[in-house]
Amino acid sequence: MQKLSIRQVLALLIVAPILSIAFNVWQLAPIATGKMREAKALERSVRLGEFAGDLVHTLQLERGSSAGLLVATEERSVHRNRMLAAQEKVDKALVDFTTAFEEGRAEGLLSGRSAKFSEALQKLADDIKSTREKIITSNIEVPELLAFYSGIINDLILGTTMQGGGGVEETIADLRLGLRSLLFAKERAGLQRATGNALILSEQIDPGLLENFIVHTGIQQQFLEQTRYALGEIGKAMIDQRLQADAIAAHAEAERALIDAAREGKPIPVKGDEWWALTTKRIDALKKLEGDISVQLHDLSGRRGERAWSDLVGMALFETLALLIGLGITIWVGAGLSRPIRRASDALERSLRGDAVEAPPQMSERSEIGRISNAVGRFIEAATERQRMITEREAVHAEMGQTRRKVLQQMEHEFNAAASSATSTLQMAAATLNEKSTAMLATVNAVRTAQDEAHVASESSRGTVEEVTRLSDELSRSISEIAEQSSRTAMLTQEVLGRADHSRISAGKFEEVANAIGSIVGLINAIASQTNLLALNATIEAARAGEAGRGFAVVAGEVKDLASRTMDATRTIESKVSELKGIARQAAEQAAALSGDVGTIQGLNSAIAAAVHEQHMTSEGFGQSIQSLADAVLAVSEQVNTIAQLGADALVSAEGVQGVAGQMEQTTSTLVETLPRIIAETSQRIAG
Repeated sequence: MQKLSIRQVLALLIVAPILSIAFNVWQLAPIATGKMREAKALERSVRLGEFAGDLVHTLQLERGSSAGLLVATEERSVHRNRMLAAQEKVDKALVDFTTAFEEGRAEGLLSGRSAKFSEALQKLADDIKSTREKIITSNIEVPELLAFYSGIINDLILGTTMQGGGGVEETIADLRLGLRSLLFAKERAGLQRATGNALILSEQIDPGLLENFIVHTGIQQQFLEQTRYALGEIGKAMIDQRLQADAIAAHAEAERALIDAAREGKPIPVKGDEWWALTTKRIDALKKLEGDISVQLHDLSGRRGERAWSDLVGMALFETLALLIGLGITIWVGAGLSRPIRRASDALERSLRGDAVEAPPQMSERSEIGRISNAVGRFIEAATERQRMITEREAVHAEMGQTRRKVLQQMEHEFNAAASSATSTLQMAAATLNEKSTAMLATVNAVRTAQDEAHVASESSRGTVEEVTRLSDELSRSISEIAEQSSRTAMLTQEVLGRADHSRISAGKFEEVANAIGSIVGLINAIASQTNLLALNATIEAARAGEAGRGFAVVAGEVKDLASRTMDATRTIESKVSELKGIARQAAEQAAALSGDVGTIQGLNSAIAAAVHEQHMTSEGFGQSIQSLADAVLAVSEQVNTIAQLGADALVSAEGVQGVAGQMEQTTSTLVETLPRIIAETSQRIAG
């Protein structure tokens, strides 16, 4: 996870909502498709009911005509033709019903009993065929005939109403219940027609047929009342529309006349064709009422299918919209998070490479991303300021070193020139003094015989002493100039020391900025720790919630991972801040070391100044000595007349002067050899 970008992490986070949406689709789609399948099954059941109604209607016709044929003694051809026409209708209706049933079975829209019902249909066709043969040969009684067809019709009604359309709403259930009761009422009407037809056409009243007629009449009324109750007000209006009052009254009058005549053993006043027409009209009206109910069932099943389809489409649109919204929010959040972090990371990388970079724009401090971006901006500003100070310090150091080398070189050159000139003059003076002392010694020895030469020698000594005095004054001036150069060097060293202290103070400020960044990183680390704790609590609560909190547990785990990565990032920043603190301390230590080195240079400059001052004092003493020597030579010149009396003392003095001149010459040679080396070593130490 640490190798993934924020957009990739957010892309992984959106997987959980996508899976949740997919799970909802997986859960709800079968429900919607199941509703559509139920609606289709209901539609198939209604169509199958229509075919079954047609088949029941034709079977009732065949049953009535067949019963009339069995008991008829007159006009049998009419009854036969009526039966054959009904049989053709039955065959066609049976084929249509079987085809519709097999189509529904192939589509899997019928109940689990469809296989047995299919076998029953095959057996039904065979039984109808064998029964027809018995009717043609008159090898069957009317009660058996009626029972056979009644059993077939009842099985068709029960088997058809049990196929498909389970779990429907109350209105559709009431319509199907009313349709079922209507089918049974129509079946009883058919039985009533058949038994009535048999009673009318038979020569002798069969009490069993009469009893069946009365039973069928009463049960028919019961099923009609059940139909009326199941259909409610709408059903009552449809029944009143199809079963008109005059037709009901005529049918009821014929029923009473037939029952009364049969009970009394009198001839039945209702003719066969009249009874057939009345009952057929009633059955046709019930058939039309059946069609009306089927139309309503078609309409309701169609609306139910459309509603199921609209629910499925609405669910798909809602899930798609939710997915698009989730993806849009993820892309928006990912862009909002990754853009400032990318700007901050790019700025840090360019800053670490030493490139010129601008700090990222300021953001709100209310979010961790804003605080991190602002902290990075402050860090980059501090790093830029530090780089500028380092560059300025290096430029100052380079300029100061160059100036210092030039000053030292110039000072060394001037000091060498002045020292060389002074030592050369001093060496010449020492040599001259040695020669003069030797000459003075010779002169003392020959003073008595060469007073004129002594006078000349004394004058010459005065000129030499004046020259030495002049050279001593020049040496003093050179040493004064060296002292001034040492003072300027001390001033430059003091300025370097001040700049070193400023660098040390700047390094201290940089360390304070690093400490402030460390405090901010500590705050981010504390927030990340709190977020991690909250994510852990959310995971525990989601675990307690069970299945309902599973998705929330995934999100809480991702939040916990994000908090952990934030803590890792803050630890990395803390380590970098610690490195910056170390660099700041090293800069402060280097500035302190530079201050120490400059202090050392300042001490050396002080030592040089003290040495130059001592040389200046020595040169002043030497000048005073030369002046004294000049006075002495003057005294010698003035007392040349008395030199003879003081010859012995002068000889001793001349020998002493000769020794001093030798030492002075030796000291001057040593100074000439050691002074350039001392100056060069001092220049190297200062430059280093």
